[in-house]
Parts: sequence; C-alpha cells; structure tokens
Amino acid sequence: MSSQMSAAQFKTVDKSGRVIIPQHFCDKLGWITGGSPIEACLLMGGTGRLRLLSHEEASRDPDIASIRSRISATADEARGRVVEFESAPLVALTVRLADTLLSPPPPGWRLTLPKVLLDILVISRTESQVVMTMSKGYIEVWTTDVWNEALSAPLDQIVDEG
Repeated sequence: MSSQMSAAQFKTVDKSGRVIIPQHFCDKLGWITGGSPIEACLLMGGTGRLRLLSHEEASRDPDIASIRSRISATADEARGRVVEFESAPLVALTVRLADTLLSPPPPGWRLTLPKVLLDILVISRTESQVVMTMSKGYIEVWTTDVWNEALSAPLDQIVDEG
C-alpha cells in the first residue's frame, strides 16, 4: 500500500457537524459499507483525538465495557458529602465515549461529530477543519491543533522510539 493511501487528510466539518471519511479509509476497515446509516462510537483518546469504532466492536471490547461500567457507576452513585469531589478524569470520562452515526453516500460516508464533542474540542461547523488519519487499524479524527503539536516533536526522537 502506498503512503498516500494512509496519509492524513484535512477535512471540513459541515453545518450539520459531519465530516466526509476518505473512501479508502472505509474500504480498509470493511465495515463501513452499504446504503443505510451505521451506528458507531467515538472514543476520545485525549484532548483533540477521537477514534472511530464500529458499534459491534465497541459492544464486545472489554476496555469499552469497563469504561461504560465506570460511567454507569458514577451516574448511579448516591450523593456524597458536599465537599467531596470525584477526580476530574473520572467525571470527564462520560464524554470520552460517544455514540454517533455514519451516513451513507452521496457524497461519501459522513461521520457525525456529536455536539458535545464539537463544543469540547472547539470545532465550529463550516469554519473548522479536522485531520482524518489511520492509526493502529482505526480511523481517527484529530483537531488541527493537536495534529500540529504532534508534528512539532523532533524527528530524531520519533525515529529513536521505533
């Protein structure tokens, strides 16, 4: 496969909060097919970086099950003392896993970015671009700020890690 097939692409977010997935990314995964909408999940790996998961994959993955369980347990907890606060990462976990929908062509498969993620990631509709790339066999959506920050790492450090 050529490097162009897996290269990152800048994509514009439309007025509905959707972004067109490059067709060769869809082809590579194999589950983004057909003519009907597809339910999927977005997993936030860190600020500005989202990973697209099929609904089936998310429902059978033990790590996702653990995240869902922690979110559910936090929501069901009895009220605590007014001066007790949960850790910020635990509270924020509720938005790190979001259901989403993929809409079929034309013009191409479109990933809907949920409003809460658009707001958190400061992505405006029709004015913002995101970066779509493949990582470890998954489609990922990055904010341009996070992408550019990743590009600022000295190349020799990256090569020495490998």
